[in-house]
Amino acid sequence: MNPTVSSTLSNKALPSDYTPAASTSITQPIETALKTNMHDRATVTTLASQLSDAALRAQTTYGNYTKQQLKDMDINTSDLLAGNDYNSKKIKHDAEIPNTQDPALLERAKQATLYANGLGKNPFSGMPRDQLELIIYDDSGSFTINERRAALYEESDQDYAWRRRVVDDYFENRNSPGKAAEFYQTVLDYHRALPLVARSAAPEGYEAKLEEWIELELNVTNPTSDNSKKNHKNLTPEIAQRILEQDSSLFKTAQSLGQIGDAHTLNHPAQRPDSPRAP
Repeated sequence: MNPTVSSTLSNKALPSDYTPAASTSITQPIETALKTNMHDRATVTTLASQLSDAALRAQTTYGNYTKQQLKDMDINTSDLLAGNDYNSKKIKHDAEIPNTQDPALLERAKQATLYANGLGKNPFSGMPRDQLELIIYDDSGSFTINERRAALYEESDQDYAWRRRVVDDYFENRNSPGKAAEFYQTVLDYHRALPLVARSAAPEGYEAKLEEWIELELNVTNPTSDNSKKNHKNLTPEIAQRILEQDSSLFKTAQSLGQIGDAHTLNHPAQRPDSPRAP
């Protein structure tokens, strides 16, 4: 997701046992991974079929895109589903009805529109990231705009909940030996487990810089050395937030944490004014 849009989407924490999907392939078997709050068997079967078809379409379209093409698609899709483009056509999107007689599809589209207007629950709550991504970027008409928007918001909610959990864990235990290296490794592992488009949003040098910081932390042989204290001090709440938000200025080759600055607070990302879940 476009980091600019992602940082402004609203947030709701997931269950504490949530872990990111480990798949890095857009063609992972859908049926074996499907998780949903909809209990009707016909509904689950219909959604599984839609996701399977979406995976095939993704494989033959953006599955072959360059990183820049994926980024461009992400930016355009974010505007379509959560930006000015969406807002200017909201009446049209709210009136959209799937071209089907399938009651499961009609009901889910209705739920998505209610959710877009703050009147219901997200129909994709708890769905794995790889499946959410298939819905978000599928422009075939299989999913309504409000369904794709609901998937985008769920993706943002999951990402935000993970970021809060990681930051809170680090700063509650920051004096533990090796905690900074663990933080960097957790961020790197999470990034590598993301589906295709989400991974493409990372700035150039993202993985290499995280690996460099991990090595710097692990290579400190004397825990009481001035260098060790400096490295530890440099991972402030402000810097941790910027790392998680993939601030490109942090990942330049010559950049070190000591050149970034200091801060003492970690703010929540700003909430979209048009969020369907504004408190």
